[in-house]
Amino acid sequence: MRLASQHVALLKFLLEARDNLALPTVVDRFAAVVRLLYAPEAAAQVEAFVREFAVMCPEVAVCLRPGPFPVANEATLD
Repeated sequence: MRLASQHVALLKFLLEARDNLALPTVVDRFAAVVRLLYAPEAAAQVEAFVREFAVMCPEVAVCLRPGPFPVANEATLD
């Protein structure tokens, strides 16, 4: 997600307040681009949080998450 740089700390604070729902990682500090890492089971909760956060901070731009990555199993590694 891209947001105003002054809101990065707010994002981190709110995620921590929700029992560390996701881990924010700053990808580009100059453009204030933040990636959220979270458990697959929490996807719906994280998406709801992002929608609520976008209402609070209207400048937020959200990129959709990529689809699930294929998991290699031992049979495909041979």
